[in-house]
Amino acid sequence: MKSIYKLSLVALAVIGLSACNQEQQTTEAAANVELKTQAQKEAYSVGASIGKYMSGHIKEQEELGMPVDRDLIVAGFSSGLNDQLKLTEEEMQTVLQGLDETLNDKREAQATLLAETALADSSAFLETNKAKEGVVTTESGLQYEVMTPGTGEKPVAEDMVEVHYVGTLTDGTEFDSSVAR
Repeated sequence: MKSIYKLSLVALAVIGLSACNQEQQTTEAAANVELKTQAQKEAYSVGASIGKYMSGHIKEQEELGMPVDRDLIVAGFSSGLNDQLKLTEEEMQTVLQGLDETLNDKREAQATLLAETALADSSAFLETNKAKEGVVTTESGLQYEVMTPGTGEKPVAEDMVEVHYVGTLTDGTEFDSSVAR
């Protein structure tokens, strides 16, 4: 039994080292790319553009909690370039449509959760804020506080006035300010 265990460990180590070596060779090959001719630059730009585009999609998919097998993406890309597909066009279309629906469902769920959280945070803030001394709440729910009252005559509807304000989100993030402008 011990010899099988040792043999398994040796096999695992060899596989791991070869995988690391292959990854290192791929990284080294990418680092040693020479871009001397216009054709080389064009070919590299096409590949880099596709990679950059896919990187954004992969990152979003991972952030939505859906793991991505990057090796299979590279294998699929290579299969496509060599016209050696393991799925039919129809099968791939069905799979990609399912992936798109799943991603859209996850995006909607994430947006709903963010909206519900923001609404709860806003409601809690407004409840706490209206109890502060000097805060006025209008019939529409708008809350304001006069920091420095004006002096002189009160304006009427036809008068032009100048006001200064700072608009902030419930977390204190400033989104608009007449003072800063």
